Amino acid sequence: EHGQVIALGLGCHTSTVSRMKQEDFLRFTRYIVARYACYSVVWISGQEITDNSPSATPGYTAFECYLGASALIEELDGYGHPNSAHMYPMVIEDERAQRLDKTEWHDSWTLQGGHCLIQPMDFYRGYYESRITGVIKPFIEAEANYEDINCGGFTGYDLNRYSAWNAMLCGSAGFTYGVTGIWANAFSTSGYTGWLGETTSFSYDPWYMGLDKPGSFEVSYMKDFFTAIGPWYNLIPHFDDSAAATFLRRGKAALASTEDGSLIVAYFYNEKSKSTGTIRVLDPEKTYRITDFDGLIDVTATGARLMEQGITVTVPEKPYAVVMLINPAE
Repeated sequence: EHGQVIALGLGCHTSTVSRMKQEDFLRFTRYIVARYACYSVVWISGQEITDNSPSATPGYTAFECYLGASALIEELDGYGHPNSAHMYPMVIEDERAQRLDKTEWHDSWTLQGGHCLIQPMDFYRGYYESRITGVIKPFIEAEANYEDINCGGFTGYDLNRYSAWNAMLCGSAGFTYGVTGIWANAFSTSGYTGWLGETTSFSYDPWYMGLDKPGSFEVSYMKDFFTAIGPWYNLIPHFDDSAAATFLRRGKAALASTEDGSLIVAYFYNEKSKSTGTIRVLDPEKTYRITDFDGLIDVTATGARLMEQGITVTVPEKPYAVVMLINPAE
């Protein structure tokens, strides 16, 4: 009733299939499909299934166990729900990604950008353009810089927002927000609850402290922005195309526009610099309006101005975490 859909996985990387033999894992899969397929679900196999470590079943890797379960889901689910697989961070050229791409059941990508880094545009470009098989599938960024996670370093909170805008303007069909405590099953500040408090901890806070961290609000502002601008799904990423803009090769900005140039969105997340650059994907016969949005605030615009006719625009120095919306003036 609230427009929510459950992304349902069957286990957690090697933890499940290293303890449950394949016969039992498939029996469990049958139960899950029988119990939940009549609801609004999206299958994602499990958490980080692309692991070639041995499983509890001789001759099977963890990856192969999940592949078998996903194939069974496809066979049993008469509702035809989307069937995908959550992955480790990897480019599409990785042999595990190629193996997923060639299965009959796999119909979309559930990517992981990872933590403590912003993936370069080419990471998403490979999936957007389907460089291997040429079969275009939608992708969604499902795990990138969970807020305040400790995973190879401490992410803080800005990286989650940067990852969200970067993924969306590189063609992602959406973005999954994650935060310390909630995903880590942590429910107390003392003792071992989930992944909290140990030397190998990934989480510093329990769920009720993660609930109101600022990144969750800012990702919702991004959602409001894309909803407000109209057919955001028609935006085409420009990746590192220097013919489209001078700033794209620096890896600190992202740009996408509709095919006819009626809508252009640029996001600048180079927090140590106010410099931007020149955008060149304009119709020389039109006068454009450029509107600034602060990614830290809700959809309210911070300013709008008309530009002269021309094929380029030099973007002014930016405020912090700015979004530029450019469209023809009425």
